[in-house]
Amino acid sequence: MGEEVRVGYCTDDDRERARRIVEAARSLDPAGPRRSGGDPIPLRRVLLNMIEESVRHDGRAAGA
Repeated sequence: MGEEVRVGYCTDDDRERARRIVEAARSLDPAGPRRSGGDPIPLRRVLLNMIEESVRHDGRAAGA
């Protein structure tokens, strides 16, 4: 049977692309398009969401 892929899984290439985007940003205020459409979302909000999700997952792993 194949390996299960988790929702939100990203590759090393994805991580490297994200690093380049953050390093190239002059500030965290510029907004980019949302995948779902709607109003653009600032880079600051994207990074905060990533931190929040990481903390949630770390908390679950610690409690397991």
